[in-house]
Amino acid sequence: MQHSGDDAYKAFATSYINMPEWEEPLRMVAEEIRLRSEDGATRKTGIDSGSRLVTLTLLVDPILASDLSRLCGAAVWDEVRGTVGNALRDWYAVGEPHHRQLALAAMLATGSDDFADILVPLLSDKDRQVRTSTYEAGDAFYPTSLGVDCGALSTVGMKTPVPTSFSRSRIAA
Repeated sequence: MQHSGDDAYKAFATSYINMPEWEEPLRMVAEEIRLRSEDGATRKTGIDSGSRLVTLTLLVDPILASDLSRLCGAAVWDEVRGTVGNALRDWYAVGEPHHRQLALAAMLATGSDDFADILVPLLSDKDRQVRTSTYEAGDAFYPTSLGVDCGALSTVGMKTPVPTSFSRSRIAA
């Protein structure tokens, strides 16, 4: 049974989180949440706030939700990894190329190695187009998504080393 509070959250997500002009402020909030979730005195509140932010965002923009989950930090990711991971894997499984590419962008945005089982084979594929389209799926690429130390990238079949992070439009941190 759905509660009226759930409807209010969905309405909020649709009205505010789904608006492009809110993306940067939401990223700033996520970074503040990370700080709170790392502080012993505010850890629980930070994790709860981050979980709510990511879960609400997932309703309207899975790529932004994935980015926010990374910015919220490891403690929040531990809380939302099942929900976000299942949603992104289900999206990828749709099979339509455009949806798969968007799901890859979301997986990369998390910066998590939870999707290495999908990403590593694509990034080490013999077909250069497959490798390139995977690298370029999202705004930024975080090698932490591979689940390996950057110095060990050659062990997963990479032909060239990858910097700690990079972006087609900006350096990703």
